This record gives sequence, C-alpha cells and structure tokens, in this order.
Amino acid sequence: MGWQISLTTPDNEGNTPLHAFCRHFAYPSEILEKFLANKSLVNAQNNFGETPLHHVVFNRSIKLLVAEELLKAGADPNIVALNKDAPLHYAVQMGRTDLVKLLIAYGADCNLPGSKGFAAVALAKSLDMNAIADVIQDALHVVHYLKKLELPHLIWTFLDQEIYIHHLEDIPESTLGKIVKNKDERDKIIAGIKELKTLERKETFWKRQEILSKQREELRKKESKVRNLYQKYVEDSKLEWEIDISDLEFLQSLGHGASGAVYKGTMNNTLPVAIKVLKNASVDSEKEITEFIREFSIAIKVQSPYTVHFYGATLKTKLCMVMELCEKGSLYTLLKDPEFSLDWKLAFSMLSDTCMGIQALHSNNILHRDLKTLNVLVSGEYRCKVCDFGLSRFNTESNAASLMKCRGTLAYVAKEVYKGEGYFVQSDVYSIAIMVWEFINKIITGTYTRPYHEIMIEFAILRKAHDENVRPVIPAGTPPSVKALITTAWHPDWRQRPDVPQLLDGIEQLRKEYEENAAEWNILCKSSKGGQGLGGSESRPKIRRGGGGALNQQSVSQLV
Repeated sequence: MGWQISLTTPDNEGNTPLHAFCRHFAYPSEILEKFLANKSLVNAQNNFGETPLHHVVFNRSIKLLVAEELLKAGADPNIVALNKDAPLHYAVQMGRTDLVKLLIAYGADCNLPGSKGFAAVALAKSLDMNAIADVIQDALHVVHYLKKLELPHLIWTFLDQEIYIHHLEDIPESTLGKIVKNKDERDKIIAGIKELKTLERKETFWKRQEILSKQREELRKKESKVRNLYQKYVEDSKLEWEIDISDLEFLQSLGHGASGAVYKGTMNNTLPVAIKVLKNASVDSEKEITEFIREFSIAIKVQSPYTVHFYGATLKTKLCMVMELCEKGSLYTLLKDPEFSLDWKLAFSMLSDTCMGIQALHSNNILHRDLKTLNVLVSGEYRCKVCDFGLSRFNTESNAASLMKCRGTLAYVAKEVYKGEGYFVQSDVYSIAIMVWEFINKIITGTYTRPYHEIMIEFAILRKAHDENVRPVIPAGTPPSVKALITTAWHPDWRQRPDVPQLLDGIEQLRKEYEENAAEWNILCKSSKGGQGLGGSESRPKIRRGGGGALNQQSVSQLV
C-alpha cells in the first residue's frame, strides 16, 4: 500500500513540500503542477520568511525552469525574508545571472535594500560581481524601454536572448523579425531605435559605442580561442562543418539547461534542426568552451543512424551546435505520456536502436557516461537516437583521471563509477539495463515509473543501489528470459555484465521468443491494449548488429 504526503503540511522550520521541491528536485516533474494548482503555496513563507522562490535559487539542476513556472503562477519576486533579502538578493549572492534576468523580467524591485543594506547593483559590486552588476543595469534599461513602448511581454524574450539596448542599433531588421514576429510590435521597436539615436546625448552615445566595441572585441577573441582550442582537441582543422548563424532561424525554445538552451529551428530556411546554444561563455571561460568543443568533436567523429546527426556549429556571435531534429522529443517524455502505446515489438526495436547508438560510440573508443531515457531522442518513425555527448569521453590514458570521477544521473550510475574504480564499456551497459527496466515496467504495469521513485533523496539512490545492492523491482509476471537479461546487465560486478554486442544478441533472442509466444506475452502487455500498439500494428525492420563478428561467449540469456 502506497503512502501519501500532504501538499501543505510544513516541516519544523515551516517549509512546505513546495519549498523542498524547489530547493532539491533534480529533474522536471508533474508534481510541480500539483503544487502550483494550490495558489496558497506559491507565496507561502517559512519560519524565516522565505518563499519557494527564495529556495529555488539553491537548486542545482532545474532552477530556471521551476522559477519561471513559479512566477507564471503568481509568485511575488518582492517578498522579503526576515533577513530583509528578496529572491533577487539571493540570486545575486549565488551568482545566478540567468535567475537575476528572469526575476527582473517578472518585476523584481532592484532598489530593495537587502540584509547588507545594499540594493541589487550595489550588492553585486560589493561582492566583486561586476558582470552581474552590468547585467542588472542593462536589464533595467530593457525593462524601461519596452514598458515605454507598451511591450512588457517582450522583456523576458529580450533578456533571455541577451538583447540589450546598446545592441539594438546593430540588429538587422531581418534578425529582429526572427525574434519579434508581430509586425506592429517590430515597427514600434524600430521607431524606438530611431528615437534613441536622435535623443541620446553624445556622451552616453559614445560611451555605449565604447561598450559595443569592447563586446565586438570580446566576440573576436572568443572566436579565436574556440578555433585554437578546436585545433588542440580535433585533428581536422578545416572547419568544414562551420555554419553561419545568419543561416539559422530560431523558432521555439525546447528547453534550458545549466550550460545553455535548445531551440527548434530551421537551417537555410528549409531544413528542420535543433540548435543547442552555449550561454554566458566569456573569453576566459575556457572550461565551458572546452566542453562545448569536446561535445561537438565527438558528434563529428560518430556519424551513425542511431545517434543524433550533427550538421555543424557556429563560432561567431553565439556558440551553437546544429543537430537533427527528432519530432517525438526524448524517450523519457514519450514513455511518460499516458497516451503512448508501447508493446513488446516496439520496445525491442527501440532498445536495439539505443544499443546500436551506444555501440557506435564504443566502436570509436568513446564512452557515453550519461545514458538515460532523457538522452535518447525519438524520430517521427519511432527510431531511437542517442544524443547529448556533454559528459562523453574518449577511452584513452589521457582521460583516465576524468573517467575515474562519478558522473551521470544517479539512478543510472553503475557501482564501479560510484566507487571511483573507473568507467568502462559495461558501465554504459548498466545504464541500458535501467532503461530496459523502464520499458518492461511500462509494458506490464501500463504506466511509466521513474527508477527508484520511492527514494526521495537523490544521493540515497547510490547508497541503496551499491552499498545495499537494491535494484528497481522487476514487475511480477515478467518473462524469465527478460528478467535474466536485466539482472545480468545490471550485475554489481562490471566484469560479469555483457558488452553491447552481447546485449544486442540477447534482445534479438527475446524478440524471437516473443514471436514464438506472442499470445502468451501479449496478455502481460497493459500499455499497448493487448499488444496492438505501435510496434504490434506495423512492421519494423529487424536491427542487425554491425561489426564484431560472431560471439565467442555464451548469449546473455545463458549467462545467468
């Protein structure tokens, strides 16, 4: 029998469950919608006067997403805690530039004195955060300008795209048209730009020109640094994949992450693409730029129908990676959808696709290191493609130190990674095993369940999984051969796990066993309404394992 918690019951410090969610949750969840439906929670204050908006500043994974949903639901950014700090003061002190812009866009008062007696700009300067102080001042100019034009709904669009007043003079009308779709609004802004040029005092004008000149120089230095670092990490220096940003059109935001954002767009006005933008990378931010280069250097090297296709990257104005657009979104989103019908045939095909994508990496001596359903995208034909190589590394001696570090999403992290023993081919196989469980659980129970959903504290998953050898519960009625494959693939000892070609052979054996016993297996299948889901209603080509030759070990199902 499950247990329930009240959405409104506070803890000893007066924190509601929404306070805890905002501070600690590591991934998007429908739970947030339930919290926000209760309007009394949105601005609830704990014993220290802090609202959920104060707490979201400390979230390491989904702070921007949750903060925006809170503000849309009516969170007041100007409620001050007992220490006199508003959420904006917390964001400044934590160096959260993205949250600072979001809070200002939704009406945060930058003149409120905080616990140290400083308003937002003065607080940033007192902490030697001059870049954030400049962002606040630039954001306030945008707010004033767009309110004057009676276009306040564009404030967050401008701030999120980092379009400030001193940029407007240099933005071509064609580019402005991609950002502001409404012609009347666009005409207002163009007229406002002309007025700015006319009314701005010479001293201010030349000061802005100086700032703009510095920013252009910053962009030139960044581009030069990217090219130099690229040549350091990638052998081919011809840059044949380089794309001019003017060839891209940004149509729709698909999501934001810690290092950037992803947009749906088109290239050359015709080709649908996904555009990943690296945000807030200064000339000195070699770490962010290096990670960007590592990711697209892997994307260049691995060209497979089972990985997301890489079209190229832009190095001027913005650092962007341009990739294949997968219409169905992530595998995680698809599995969560209660309307998505999943049967055995489709599950085996999608799992085979995923394994083939990982094998494409492994055959190039690359380890993924962050495989999960969120990092597998699904095409319109329900083909799975592995993506997001941000944590991927070439399996070489030079990367040995990096491969010893615990990386990835905790429910998918293998024991040897948690213990710091290293990352191996079989570590990716462990992650696949968790994904297989997600598929089987959806098929047999009819609903999607997150791995280790019963464990509320994320780091406790590692202790349970690898100190106590706890695994997600395999549903009752699961065919023995399926259970054998899962338990072998998530074996505590990585040496006892199959490699990816063996796992592919195991999935192919399961597919054959299903075809021989389809009626019996379909009785178990609640997700696809008796086995007549997408996979059962249409013929999908068989997936063949490329390379490697015949196996010289026992098949996966025989290893247990």
